[in-house]
Amino acid sequence: MGLKTLIRAAAATALGLLGSLAPLLQASAQDAAEDRATSFQAVSGAVKEDVPGGPLLLGAYAAILVVIIGYGVRLVRMQQRAQNDLARLERQIVAGASNPQAGARK
Repeated sequence: MGLKTLIRAAAATALGLLGSLAPLLQASAQDAAEDRATSFQAVSGAVKEDVPGGPLLLGAYAAILVVIIGYGVRLVRMQQRAQNDLARLERQIVAGASNPQAGARK
Protein backbone atom coordinates (compact mmCIF):
# COMPACT_ATOMS: atom_id res chain seq x y z
CA MET A 1 0.00 0.00 0.00
CA GLY A 2 1.64 3.18 -1.18
CA LEU A 3 1.60 6.60 0.39
CA LYS A 4 -0.70 8.02 -2.30
CA THR A 5 -3.22 5.23 -1.73
CA LEU A 6 -3.12 5.83 2.01
CA ILE A 7 -3.68 9.57 1.54
CA ARG A 8 -6.59 8.94 -0.82
CA ALA A 9 -8.18 6.52 1.64
CA ALA A 10 -7.83 9.02 4.48
CA ALA A 11 -9.31 11.82 2.36
CA ALA A 12 -12.25 9.64 1.33
CA THR A 13 -12.91 8.68 4.96
CA ALA A 14 -12.77 12.32 6.07
CA LEU A 15 -15.18 13.39 3.33
CA GLY A 16 -17.54 10.57 4.26
CA LEU A 17 -17.52 11.63 7.91
CA LEU A 18 -18.13 15.26 6.99
CA GLY A 19 -21.04 14.24 4.78
CA SER A 20 -22.64 12.29 7.60
CA LEU A 21 -22.21 15.18 10.06
CA ALA A 22 -23.77 17.83 7.81
CA PRO A 23 -27.44 17.12 8.81
CA LEU A 24 -26.51 17.30 12.49
CA LEU A 25 -24.79 20.66 12.04
CA GLN A 26 -27.78 22.08 10.17
CA ALA A 27 -30.18 20.90 12.88
CA SER A 28 -28.15 22.57 15.64
CA ALA A 29 -27.98 25.84 13.67
CA GLN A 30 -31.79 25.83 13.30
CA ASP A 31 -32.24 25.15 17.04
CA ALA A 32 -29.96 28.06 17.91
CA ALA A 33 -31.92 30.41 15.65
CA GLU A 34 -35.20 29.37 17.30
CA ASP A 35 -33.79 29.85 20.82
CA ARG A 36 -32.70 33.42 20.14
CA ALA A 37 -34.87 36.16 21.60
CA THR A 38 -36.67 38.30 19.04
CA SER A 39 -37.39 41.23 21.35
CA PHE A 40 -35.39 43.47 23.64
CA GLN A 41 -35.31 42.43 27.29
CA ALA A 42 -34.09 45.01 29.78
CA VAL A 43 -31.65 43.97 32.47
CA SER A 44 -32.14 45.25 35.98
CA GLY A 45 -29.14 46.10 38.15
CA ALA A 46 -25.48 46.47 37.37
CA VAL A 47 -23.64 43.93 35.28
CA LYS A 48 -21.13 42.04 37.42
CA GLU A 49 -17.97 40.47 36.01
CA ASP A 50 -17.77 36.75 36.51
CA VAL A 51 -13.99 36.55 36.02
CA PRO A 52 -11.75 38.62 38.28
CA GLY A 53 -9.15 40.60 36.37
CA GLY A 54 -6.37 40.66 38.97
CA PRO A 55 -5.27 37.02 38.72
CA LEU A 56 -5.49 37.16 34.94
CA LEU A 57 -3.26 40.26 34.86
CA LEU A 58 -0.72 38.65 37.18
CA GLY A 59 -0.75 35.48 35.09
CA ALA A 60 -0.13 37.50 31.93
CA TYR A 61 2.79 39.36 33.50
CA ALA A 62 4.22 36.07 34.80
CA ALA A 63 3.98 34.49 31.35
CA ILE A 64 5.73 37.46 29.73
CA LEU A 65 8.44 37.38 32.41
CA VAL A 66 9.05 33.66 31.83
CA VAL A 67 9.35 34.25 28.07
CA ILE A 68 11.81 37.13 28.56
CA ILE A 69 13.96 35.15 31.02
CA GLY A 70 13.94 32.16 28.67
CA TYR A 71 15.05 34.39 25.80
CA GLY A 72 17.87 35.81 27.94
CA VAL A 73 19.05 32.33 28.89
CA ARG A 74 19.01 31.32 25.22
CA LEU A 75 21.09 34.37 24.28
CA VAL A 76 23.66 33.60 27.01
CA ARG A 77 23.99 30.00 25.83
CA MET A 78 24.40 31.10 22.22
CA GLN A 79 27.08 33.61 23.26
CA GLN A 80 28.95 30.93 25.23
CA ARG A 81 28.78 28.55 22.26
CA ALA A 82 30.11 31.25 19.94
CA GLN A 83 32.98 32.01 22.34
CA ASN A 84 33.87 28.31 22.58
CA ASP A 85 33.83 27.99 18.78
CA LEU A 86 36.03 31.06 18.42
CA ALA A 87 38.53 29.73 20.96
CA ARG A 88 38.60 26.35 19.17
CA LEU A 89 39.19 28.00 15.80
CA GLU A 90 41.99 30.15 17.23
CA ARG A 91 43.67 27.03 18.64
CA GLN A 92 43.37 25.33 15.23
CA ILE A 93 44.89 28.37 13.49
CA VAL A 94 47.79 28.49 15.95
CA ALA A 95 48.34 24.74 15.62
CA GLY A 96 48.25 25.02 11.82
CA ALA A 97 50.72 27.93 11.77
CA SER A 98 53.19 26.11 14.01
CA ASN A 99 52.99 22.92 11.90
CA PRO A 100 52.90 23.93 8.19
CA GLN A 101 53.42 20.32 7.05
CA ALA A 102 50.10 19.23 8.54
CA GLY A 103 48.22 21.81 6.46
CA ALA A 104 49.97 20.84 3.23
CA ARG A 105 48.96 17.19 3.50
CA LYS A 106 45.25 17.90 3.66
